[in-house]
Amino acid sequence: MKIGTPIEEMLKYLVPEYDDRNIALVVKGGPMMGTIVEPLSASIDKGTGGLMLLPQINQKIENCIGCGYCVEVCPQRLMPLEFIQQTSNSNIPHLSKYNVDDCIECAACEYICPSEIPLISHIRRGKQLISMLKKGKND
Repeated sequence: MKIGTPIEEMLKYLVPEYDDRNIALVVKGGPMMGTIVEPLSASIDKGTGGLMLLPQINQKIENCIGCGYCVEVCPQRLMPLEFIQQTSNSNIPHLSKYNVDDCIECAACEYICPSEIPLISHIRRGKQLISMLKKGKND
């Protein structure tokens, strides 16, 4: 496919039984560092190494069971389970205390989580809260 081809058109060409109702997510890149493609009208660029299609699965997100697997696999030795609690409470001082800015967003914590909690989205939200606070102090 040529650079600039819409991802949706490429999927229709490559996957004859493609139906956007059966695909939950399209990830550009790999399972660990890839980014979710939204909307599918986005185009292929020169950095696109591959696309990963994730099927629609009906599942519910469970509460954290406190297993600590996310802490064990974190290459930065962070505590992702704390990010969830502090982000949901918008507790910015504690987010800074647990060094959410040091997260490299490798998604190892989200991958290993038996409760399937979307940890990376909480981490990104925490980083946004901290950057908004820093901007507010600098103004």
